[in-house]
Amino acid sequence: MHRVLRGRWVAGLAAATALILAGCTTGAGETRRSTDRTRPVTAASAPAPTPSASASPAVAVPPASHRLRMTKEYQATSYNCAPAAGVMSLSTFHIKVRQSVLARTMKTRYPKGTTGDNAMTALTRYLRGTPYSLTFDGWSGSGTGFIMKEVSYDVGVLRRAPLVAVWWERLPWNKGLGSRRKVGHLIVAYGYDQKKSTITVFDPWRPTGGTHTLGAAALLKALQPSGLYYIYT
Repeated sequence: MHRVLRGRWVAGLAAATALILAGCTTGAGETRRSTDRTRPVTAASAPAPTPSASASPAVAVPPASHRLRMTKEYQATSYNCAPAAGVMSLSTFHIKVRQSVLARTMKTRYPKGTTGDNAMTALTRYLRGTPYSLTFDGWSGSGTGFIMKEVSYDVGVLRRAPLVAVWWERLPWNKGLGSRRKVGHLIVAYGYDQKKSTITVFDPWRPTGGTHTLGAAALLKALQPSGLYYIYT
């Protein structure tokens, strides 16, 4: 079962001392499960061996842990988390774009920020001409195995950083700071450790964000419906 938020905007963000509007993005859009995440490695992620009549294709297996190098970007405004996260994710595709440019492409607006559909459309536009595509998936009931598998594949095999739409107040580092309503936010997953069942993310919200490592269960608890912008080839 997939629960989808379609065309919905995100509300404001509560700082420690005052409410600050920080509309970001939801995991809106049509969820589609069109890719086999255990498919053979493609040329985009690793050299493929010469096939033989008797040999089965190699299966893409992520290493036990990995952390990507990427551009780290804080949001320039209280409602710019989607463009900032997009800059970081695209940097792992070796695509450079300014946050202000991406904000225009994503139709980011004060005070509500960015819709998930607009964020996806903009990112897909930048990935045209590459072997990569994006889709939405995941919800809080997916199970920790789901989020570890998907992030491990994107980061460990494809070596690309997926975006993750979360509820800001449910992130562990914002405990006690959130408002009474759900506040959408976008972060980037760029590392993981399967043995520890942890995921390393970069949160573009400067007051409490930056690099954080949290358990997969904690990240899943914070996940918006269809909140993982996972990558496939």
